This record gives sequence, structure tokens and C-alpha cells, in this order.
Amino acid sequence: MTPLVCLALAVYFEARGEPEPAQFAVAEALVRRVEDWRWKDDVCSVIAEPDQLEWYAHRPSVTESRAWAKARGIAEIVLRHRTRATTCADHWHDTSMTPWWADKMELELTVGKMKFYCSNEDDWRKQ
Repeated sequence: MTPLVCLALAVYFEARGEPEPAQFAVAEALVRRVEDWRWKDDVCSVIAEPDQLEWYAHRPSVTESRAWAKARGIAEIVLRHRTRATTCADHWHDTSMTPWWADKMELELTVGKMKFYCSNEDDWRKQ
């Protein structure tokens, strides 16, 4: 798969149906991970990391053509140049859950049913 397809799949499965800023924020957070030494160096490897994106292990099919076209367009934009949906987010989750790591990060943004977090100075991965 290409970085474009990988990023579009992540936007589609993580945020389709959410407001556009949330979709951009997911794409930005993944690109930010690629740029960070703590993660792999390409989008496809970042989304394939074990226990990162739940949908990836199940390999579901894209079934909504409009949502796929939108996710692909967002991925194209974010891969071409950084947008400004977030300033530092590299984690996110749906508001229906509270992951164990959420209290260890700085909440930057809530959009729709999604919360976006930035790693902070006390980030357990920085040690």
C-alpha cells in the first residue's frame, strides 16, 4: 500500500462520520507520529503497529464511497502540506472510552466524538 492509501484508510476507519476537523486531526496526528522518533518512519508502518488502531487487525472493507473519497482527499492534502487542525496532537480516542494513557497526556482538542491529545513533558515514552 502507498502512504496515501494507508493514511486515507486511517482517516476513513477512525473518523468517517465525524466533522471534517476531526478527520484532518487524525491525519495530522498520524503524520506527526511518522515525524517523531518514537514511531516508525512511514504512515503504513505507523498504522500497522500492534495495539495502535483496532480496525487494522481486522482489515475491514471500505463500504461508503463518499466517505472514502473524502478520507482520500484529506489524506492527499495532509501529505502535501501540514494543515492546522491541531498543533501537537499525536493521540486520539472516541469519547465513548477513556484509555489508560489519557490522563498522562495534554488534551488539546475535542471535535465531535473525538478527543485529541499531545504528548507532554512527563510522557512515559520520553524516558
